[in-house]
Amino acid sequence: MRLPDRLATEAANALFSRLAPVCPVQDANHIRRNQPGNDFLADGRIRVQLKGNSFVESIGWAQTPDPAAADLAFDLLLAVDLGVVLDGRVGRLAGQPIPVKPFVDYYLVPGAVVREWVALGRRVNGRGAHIYLYKYPLQPGIKEEIGQTQELADWRGRFAVLASLLGS
Repeated sequence: MRLPDRLATEAANALFSRLAPVCPVQDANHIRRNQPGNDFLADGRIRVQLKGNSFVESIGWAQTPDPAAADLAFDLLLAVDLGVVLDGRVGRLAGQPIPVKPFVDYYLVPGAVVREWVALGRRVNGRGAHIYLYKYPLQPGIKEEIGQTQELADWRGRFAVLASLLGS
């Protein structure tokens, strides 16, 4: 679990380095300021939670199942899909149309949207509210297909979300 976290942090730093001329971004793990779950602080006011994922067949993470929990009080969730750079089309996945790209995918989701997804409680398990999306079509009606957050696909590459937060 440490390697995906480290690689996701490096990918987030690469993204945030593009903002350096416009606004400072700090690693909030070093300056927590009683903000549980916030990994970055952009412009001294925008709380960003980072999620790293190295799964080849899906993107996903767990959140606290209570939408009012302190660790869900962030402005932006930045999910970095590292699995998209790996070719996992082997074994049972050999025939699946899983995309392989030369660069990671970034998902930029407003905190309010994540809290709405958590409030729906579609997939709550021992790890929390599981937000996930498979990268290839699943058989309709199976529990993985029903429980996934299809809307997550709409937030891939939505850098305008961060730009709007910086502009407010």
